Amino acid sequence: MDCRYCIDNLNFKVKVADIETKCKYHQKEGLIYPALALAPQGLCLQLFYAVYPDCLAVLYNGSPVRGRLRKKGIQEAVAGCPAPQGVRVRIKSEEILPAPLRMLKEMGEELCKKFYRALNAPWRRVVIEVIKVGAHCPKGYKIGDVFEFNINKKEQLCPAGFAVVYPYLRLSPDSLCVHCPDYVGVTYEVSIDQAPALQKRALMHNFGAICQNYNTVNLKIRYSFQNKEEEVTLKDILPENFCVLAFHSVYPYMQTLFSGGWFNWVNYGEDVIVNCPATKGIAMYVKPSTENSPRVFEIEVMKNNCSCYKRYNLGDKFRFDFKQENAVRYKLLDGIIPFFAEFYSRENSLLNFSCDYQGEGIQYQAELEESNFAGNKL
Repeated sequence: MDCRYCIDNLNFKVKVADIETKCKYHQKEGLIYPALALAPQGLCLQLFYAVYPDCLAVLYNGSPVRGRLRKKGIQEAVAGCPAPQGVRVRIKSEEILPAPLRMLKEMGEELCKKFYRALNAPWRRVVIEVIKVGAHCPKGYKIGDVFEFNINKKEQLCPAGFAVVYPYLRLSPDSLCVHCPDYVGVTYEVSIDQAPALQKRALMHNFGAICQNYNTVNLKIRYSFQNKEEEVTLKDILPENFCVLAFHSVYPYMQTLFSGGWFNWVNYGEDVIVNCPATKGIAMYVKPSTENSPRVFEIEVMKNNCSCYKRYNLGDKFRFDFKQENAVRYKLLDGIIPFFAEFYSRENSLLNFSCDYQGEGIQYQAELEESNFAGNKL
């Protein structure tokens, strides 16, 4: 039995092509990760992509307070695969250190921020537990099956790297270079053995073509939330002129901040910097919300590139308001992005999805509309 949302049967690999700055996951160029090493063992890749933003939010839950212990953020979330009536999981964090040692660790982090630099040492386990098995899932999951989010295993691809490359695993039968979200991080080379079903997608062999086509696709998204029917387009979801691919990179970081989290490697008065997936793309500050606007996050372009389709300038700013109506739409769009390749190639003009928002299941539908989207060959 096959699942039309799953691509685990494709023969693809991800290579560490270039390292600007070594990270705890990738220390050496040339390392190759086959499909089995991209996600926790046994976990469907599509499901892992869907739950990644919540895993990140749970891992980095709690925001620091200068000179005091961290505030608590969300420690548990529910998410699921995009298949209607699909698998649902509970994501939860488990502290590794006992409370007294955890207090000492946080005090040490405060000293590092003051005299050296912020350190990325969450010291938590994040587990993904199946709470509902899918009606037609071929994986054979059972309620209670548990998978562990990769915190520091070098034999698996970095989870942030996986989340950013995953949509392009559906795209190119040859190869494509994708930049990780880290501003001075890793460039991955994604390659897939020739597959007849992917022939129509091969035209988008670089990010100039991908960016142009993804930003001109005309999708209508219909969904029902809290007994209210809605229909929106990409223009209704994203700030004016904000790139779909840039959104794909920054969304998990905004979601973590919105959930009351913070990134251990970011010091007071600093902002997390996220790179778009293009190897010669833009980099963006993700600015946290303020007391006066607790749901609003600002994205500011801090590095531009003349080859960028959007032609951004340094200092360009975009505002994301995570009021409930918008937060739901951001989550829906993030779930659709891996399937843009199917809309591009016109293999499908209508797809049905599901997701969870704060524990409530949402069924939604994305439909391709006629537009200037014409499959440009760049």
